[in-house]
Amino acid sequence: MKKSFILSLLAGGICYVVLSSNASGYGGNATGSRGASTGANGGCSCHGAQNNLLPVTVELDSAGVAVSRYTPGGAYTIKLSGVNNTTSTLPKFGFQLSAVLANSRQAGTTTPAGQPASVLAGTWGSSLPAGAANVAIGGLNLIRQSSAINATTGTGAAGTTYVISIPWTAPAAGSGAVVLYGVLAAVNANSSDVGDQTNIAKTVFIPELGNENTCN
Repeated sequence: MKKSFILSLLAGGICYVVLSSNASGYGGNATGSRGASTGANGGCSCHGAQNNLLPVTVELDSAGVAVSRYTPGGAYTIKLSGVNNTTSTLPKFGFQLSAVLANSRQAGTTTPAGQPASVLAGTWGSSLPAGAANVAIGGLNLIRQSSAINATTGTGAAGTTYVISIPWTAPAAGSGAVVLYGVLAAVNANSSDVGDQTNIAKTVFIPELGNENTCN
């Protein structure tokens, strides 16, 4: 059945979004997926206070429609969206997305020495939207902003929306379920993190079509 996913909060100690109002990128993996280096996601640091005031969703889309399963090798987009639900004026945003194989997912945010990192699921598209970049952090390829991105609709007032869609090709048959992680920060572009809004990272569990018996 096709539907959009309003995602549950990712439990545990997750680093907050790292994006100053005029920054060009994150300080590390803020999504909650584990990098290869020992430590918290390869050096994630905090961006202001974590307030979780931004309603945020992440979903897997096929031809613009949200789907609950993936077909191996299929072409999709991973869509991250948020809305300004505050009284602050926030005309720009930053984000981070990761997609990992569920059977490689690690609990928590630290990869102890000798334990494997999360494994990238599928492949990211080479043609990314303006303001997005493919980066390797702790051995895991993520998609994040390369500079603060203009809001998708609105000028920053309440109701302003922030949407980014990233092309993604699903992994090969037999890979099992995929876990998508997304995190977003809406910013006021005042060269300080004061007044900016962040959310706790969101996750969605996507089974492989025909191999749906993997437990979350």
